[in-house]
Amino acid sequence: GLDSGTGHAAFAEGAVHVLGGDPTVAAERLRTAIVEFRQHRDHLGQILAVSRLGELAWRTGDVEQFGALHAELLELGRSGRSPGVTIGATARLAHARLAAGDLVEAELLAREALAGSGSSFMPVINGYVFRRAGLVNLALDHTADGRRNLLDAIEAFGRGAGSLGVGQAAMCWIDLSNSHAAELEWGEAERTAQVALDEARRSGEPWVCEQADAHLARLAAAARQSP
Repeated sequence: GLDSGTGHAAFAEGAVHVLGGDPTVAAERLRTAIVEFRQHRDHLGQILAVSRLGELAWRTGDVEQFGALHAELLELGRSGRSPGVTIGATARLAHARLAAGDLVEAELLAREALAGSGSSFMPVINGYVFRRAGLVNLALDHTADGRRNLLDAIEAFGRGAGSLGVGQAAMCWIDLSNSHAAELEWGEAERTAQVALDEARRSGEPWVCEQADAHLARLAAAARQSP
């Protein structure tokens, strides 16, 4: 006697746990939601649940699972003829490839996402696209382009998605701080790290706050050891 409503309830509970609860419960509830949505041909429900499960995989450090889920999300976007979902999934798949050390594939995917992005999409989609383009450009030592992409991502995230957008913007500020630290620009690295922490706290997301706090601590240690 399960129905699509069961899927929505499981999704809601799982999504809350992704943002600041028990990762095991989050994964279990989101997987239940995906099964329910699939059975009831609720395409949008599947997209949302797979996307949240992908975010959980990233937060728990499972890069392989993150990549697999965004490959699945990409197929859902294509089958549903949803350009926004397709482009957003392509961008995050670029991040998965980058994290796995495949810079060539990451660059191809990031370029594809950037070429397909546009003002017709939700701001958060463009935020995902610009952030991944920025990370790939930084990895390619295209520093100025990478930083410009990250600032574009911050602007996009600031235009939508509420606390999720604020949290994603905070992660972009951490990326910017890392790029300054890589160039031994300690003053700017510390300034952007502090902005990241302020934005993380404003988002209210425990995981994002942990990332910003840990980044600031690593930065201080690196600056002390720098000649």
